Amino acid sequence: MFLAGDLAYPHGSEDNFSRCFEPTWGRFRSRWRPSPGNHEYETPGAEAYFRYFGEAAGPGRLGYYSFRAGNWLVLMLNSNVSMARSSPQYLFIDETLANEHRPCTLAVWHHPLFSSGPNGENPFVREVWRELYQERVDVIVNG
Repeated sequence: MFLAGDLAYPHGSEDNFSRCFEPTWGRFRSRWRPSPGNHEYETPGAEAYFRYFGEAAGPGRLGYYSFRAGNWLVLMLNSNVSMARSSPQYLFIDETLANEHRPCTLAVWHHPLFSSGPNGENPFVREVWRELYQERVDVIVNG
């Protein structure tokens, strides 16, 4: 299950995860592949998110990681931290795509570049979109 953020409303707190997320989605724990949303960061440092998901949220509490699923390379990214060209996350994306042989690639993160919703577009993800487009990533999923 790819989870593209804003998983426990309204604040991504421990209480929100235990009372709102866990009763419905907890039974799928072994299938989770989470990516944090902005509501998770309403708790300082998304602490409750990282504590709740543990190792499934990726290494080092960065909120971004990759894994293989059959022929797919999957990038689970964190649009709540810098995605600028010089950022550690961008370099992670660039290095992962350069070093992984992949017939198919999927990228997941929370904030969409384009939106007709009340929050509007998120231009801070544009550089990542360009990189993924140039690298011929097959599918992008945003929350």
